[in-house]
Amino acid sequence: MALPISRNETYGVNSPVKSADLNDIQDNIIAGKHGAIDVMLHPTPSEVISGSATRNINHWLYSSGTVVIGHPIDLPVGTRVDAIKVYCEQSTDDQVSAEPFKTDVDTDVTADSIAASKLSGAGAGHKEIDFTSADSGIPFTITAGKTYHLKISLLAGAATRYKGTKLTIVKP
Repeated sequence: MALPISRNETYGVNSPVKSADLNDIQDNIIAGKHGAIDVMLHPTPSEVISGSATRNINHWLYSSGTVVIGHPIDLPVGTRVDAIKVYCEQSTDDQVSAEPFKTDVDTDVTADSIAASKLSGAGAGHKEIDFTSADSGIPFTITAGKTYHLKISLLAGAATRYKGTKLTIVKP
């Protein structure tokens, strides 16, 4: 492992600094060498907005009716979100929808949609809902004074689960 994930070298008080480490620091800080990275959002910090669902250790499980789950996107100001991938599991007749939102913390009135709602594919099994640069509103940059979240709707079926989200981001 090396920068930006971990240290290249741990130096003592009087240790000489290696030029390779100085160059690596410059490449990572100035040139943004690390580029886009994937960040996983575990479903646990989500909360049920409406409906009934059970939180298990690694997913939300549909209980009855339509279940709407809110999931915070908690990233530093200036972070660019290039893609969002929502993971779910469903039985044959189920579907899951997802939509990213932002809310102004000063007015806290209505959430503004970042990109249009999307449905998971039909049929049973593990599904992904992808938001990419092909979608209006993606990429977006986290700004001060806003909160960001995903609205995930489990639309039917006892086997429907929300399993987490992957964000592809570029740090400021």
